[in-house]
Amino acid sequence: MDSAIGLSTMIAIGPEHFRAMLDGFHQMDEHFRTAPFERNLPVLMGLLASGTTTSSVPRPSLFSL
Repeated sequence: MDSAIGLSTMIAIGPEHFRAMLDGFHQMDEHFRTAPFERNLPVLMGLLASGTTTSSVPRPSLFSL
């Protein structure tokens, strides 16, 4: 968000909402950096995505655990 797209987004949503969005980005970065893997949302989403798109080998579903 530090390029031309950031400026157009800030104009569209307003400076207060833009700062709130950046704060949310920072919070998620900190969560990713500090949370244990079993509670780390970006890690879990990455595992779900890689398990469904990169292999034709059947894997157990995370939802069946």
